[in-house]
Amino acid sequence: MGRITRHRKGNIVTEHLTVLERLVAIDARITAAHADVAAGGNIDISELEGEVEAVCKIILASQPKDSHDDIELAIPKVLADLDALARALSLQYQELTGSLIDTAANDPKLSGNSG
Repeated sequence: MGRITRHRKGNIVTEHLTVLERLVAIDARITAAHADVAAGGNIDISELEGEVEAVCKIILASQPKDSHDDIELAIPKVLADLDALARALSLQYQELTGSLIDTAANDPKLSGNSG
């Protein structure tokens, strides 16, 4: 897998990784992000978005060194985990905005009811 140099970006090494290694690292970050969201935390997925975009460009631009079968198995897992993370983020957003709306509706200063 010929790593010459290694550079860190966030929690994963981004230089000189095979496509499969990148997909596994992305999936690990998605899993960690999902756990953070499930625990009520906030996450920043901007780096993750860049990593997914980068691996897609690599796949489109060159012949990956990894087995096509391995890549074909890894991609649906990453996509399923991204979908699950998106659902968790959507639920978190709905809960947050619903809570804010309820708070505003019950606050006379915010709802226009001067009680």
